[in-house]
Amino acid sequence: MRGSVSYRALAERTNYDHSHLAKVERGERAPTRDLAEQLDRALGTRGELAAIFHRRPAQLPASAAFFVGRRAEFERIDEAVARANGDSCPILIALCGSPGVGKTSIALHWSREVAGQYPDGVLFADLRGYAGTAAALPSTVLKEFLLALGIAAGSIPEDENARASLYRSIVAGRRLLIVLDNAKDSAHVRPLLPGASDCVVLLTSRRRLSGLVIREGAVIVPVQPMDSADAGAIIGRIVGEDRVAAERQWANELVIRCSHLPLALRVAAERVARNDHRTLADLVLDLESAGDRLDFLSATEDDSTAVRVVFSWSYDYLAADTARMFRLLALHPGPDCGVAAAAALAGWSVTRTRHHLDLLISMHLLERTPRDRYQFHELTRAYALERAHVDERETDRRAAQRRLLLWCLAMASAANQAMAPYRRRSPLAASRERLVAVESRAGAASWCDEELAALTAIVRTAADWGFPEFAYQLPIAMWDHYCRRGASPTWLEMNEVGRVQARDLGDDAGHACMLHNLGHGWLDLRRFERAREYFDAALAIRCRIGDRAGQAWSLLGLGTVAAELGQHVAAPRLLAEAVEIFADLGDRWAGAVAIAHQAELGRRLGHADEARSQLEHVRSVLHEVGDHLGESYVLDMLGRPVVECQHAATARCDDDGRSAALHVLSRMSRQDEEHSEVLTRTDIVVRRTA
Repeated sequence: MRGSVSYRALAERTNYDHSHLAKVERGERAPTRDLAEQLDRALGTRGELAAIFHRRPAQLPASAAFFVGRRAEFERIDEAVARANGDSCPILIALCGSPGVGKTSIALHWSREVAGQYPDGVLFADLRGYAGTAAALPSTVLKEFLLALGIAAGSIPEDENARASLYRSIVAGRRLLIVLDNAKDSAHVRPLLPGASDCVVLLTSRRRLSGLVIREGAVIVPVQPMDSADAGAIIGRIVGEDRVAAERQWANELVIRCSHLPLALRVAAERVARNDHRTLADLVLDLESAGDRLDFLSATEDDSTAVRVVFSWSYDYLAADTARMFRLLALHPGPDCGVAAAAALAGWSVTRTRHHLDLLISMHLLERTPRDRYQFHELTRAYALERAHVDERETDRRAAQRRLLLWCLAMASAANQAMAPYRRRSPLAASRERLVAVESRAGAASWCDEELAALTAIVRTAADWGFPEFAYQLPIAMWDHYCRRGASPTWLEMNEVGRVQARDLGDDAGHACMLHNLGHGWLDLRRFERAREYFDAALAIRCRIGDRAGQAWSLLGLGTVAAELGQHVAAPRLLAEAVEIFADLGDRWAGAVAIAHQAELGRRLGHADEARSQLEHVRSVLHEVGDHLGESYVLDMLGRPVVECQHAATARCDDDGRSAALHVLSRMSRQDEEHSEVLTRTDIVVRRTA
């Protein structure tokens, strides 16, 4: 403002005290038109300062076409402005979200709607924090703002701090809206913040900008991917509502394929509008079959609207270790990933891993789920996986995949061992060194439930990674979890994939385990003939390789099938053979399970006293070895008073989870059901082993 003239000299040439002039320059006092006119005369600036009061910058660029929805975000911004009115500092609002989610569109659309409420104008700057080119320097932006506010170029100081001071002086007492797009971090923004309380600053960033929240009191407005209705409306605006109405299912599928991201939706829908595709169905099918979905969504002459380029701007900003975490996490094939699994991929400690995951979240390249797990949006994952194949050597990718597989197998083995410590492990399941310890049965069951979807995806992927043996070792390790949860399509799929890999590798023991597991899966579903085929195939292999324990389990499965089919000659013989082998092997727990099956069959055949005696023996053995789950079911089979069964169920509640105990109690309360039906259902848990 004053160039080389001192405050005292200016005070002598004007009617203002030198301390007042200093406060105006620091932004502590608002300038007036009278002061501007007197300074023009004192400095010989030919009315330039007075002209500032007549300048009303209007720098907003055009809003994005096809804008829809976002009322929730607008309401959050309005609320922040309303709450802050009257404060002594400027209002600062940050729209934060992932690449392509629509932050800039929201900022521009809201700003255009309210621009009339800011009589002194609207300033706008693209800070290019993630543009793939050099970020805009605060000093440069300050110069552009000062020019827009009417300051002559020759009157703008070169020093950034001096420019910031002049900027604050000029905007003091004005009601301005200042929009700062694509801020890199808090430091990128601070020099551009006014000191005036009448100004509103709306900025966008891919980071959460926690520093601005702490020091400047910024309000964070998170921007999420669009909901399905608004995303569909974007498609309708571009291709026509009639086409969307006629192909509603395909429009919904397109929304999913584009991760609900407005940028991706616009690029995809414009292909239809350009008649590249006759229908939305054609577009979705081409999108699914495209060798690279990012290529498909980046076919535009404008790099700023190419999905890959937009993601690259965030990726290029990451520090080396955080970028590595981003790449390796994409190798995980599951729908989400826990921090320990991510640590296994990276080969880091959990603490170090969580730090980098949190950084990715702060950059909106990753999301934390309500269960404290981590997941990508579909397109972000596609980009991360692409970078993994470009920026990671194949040997490093394979090493990360192997670390993940070893961790999964070690954890699954440890968790299932914790659930059933009394069961003798299959040599395959016990062959790996256990890397972790699971301290409680409840924790073990919880881990298995939480990781099941991820483990299923890993089983599907293991062979493609070049580690086919894990495709059957993981289902073997997960046996005890299956015993508590029962058959499901997921369980059958895991074991079918494992069966094929074990067979192709020539691993007879693994192949037999998969056949046996599939036999139990089909038995649970009461597909008895199919179950018998699998048990027969497993038994044949186990006899050939001399696996005595495996033979006993397969005989037990065949005996159970025979009993269900009413084959009362074959069933006792098969069960007796299983009991005899277990006795020879000295496996008391497995023998007790087999005797429980004998007792159930005997009860059906009218041998009630003998069955009760056998069940009392079974209960005693299960109690001794610590199988409280099995013991509570046997008490149920014995028809003990409800209170005694409740006691046993409660005893195992801490170990196996409240839901399992409630399941037993609910079954015991149905007194009107036939006891044989109860026994059939309890069979599902009592009979199983690997």
